[in-house]
Amino acid sequence: MSKVYIIQEPCPRSDGWTPDLSTAAEHGALVNVFDKADRTYADTTAAVAKAKSKLKNFNPDEDFLLWAGFADPSSQWVVSMSLVALGHKKVNFLFWSKRPSAANKQGGYYFPLSIQV
Repeated sequence: MSKVYIIQEPCPRSDGWTPDLSTAAEHGALVNVFDKADRTYADTTAAVAKAKSKLKNFNPDEDFLLWAGFADPSSQWVVSMSLVALGHKKVNFLFWSKRPSAANKQGGYYFPLSIQV
């Protein structure tokens, strides 16, 4: 089964709102690489080790990365570089579109975007 690796669990805004990731779950099981309290910039060596451990079973043909926002931006860099260090030449991301789709007339949706390195 496909997995959607959420780069970092989003922190709630001051009003308690967090992104609805239900449409991302349509692409696979949701897995957090970093917890919302993790600060990857504080110890990048430990962060890379954690990312590599969480991503060791990443399958570039069926899994996705997702940046859900409201988190430490450095976690994006650590995860991407860790996947390259693990030897991956292709990474699939889920990209958020605010435009309504046929399936979701109320709002946006996630769609796959593949990047070859």
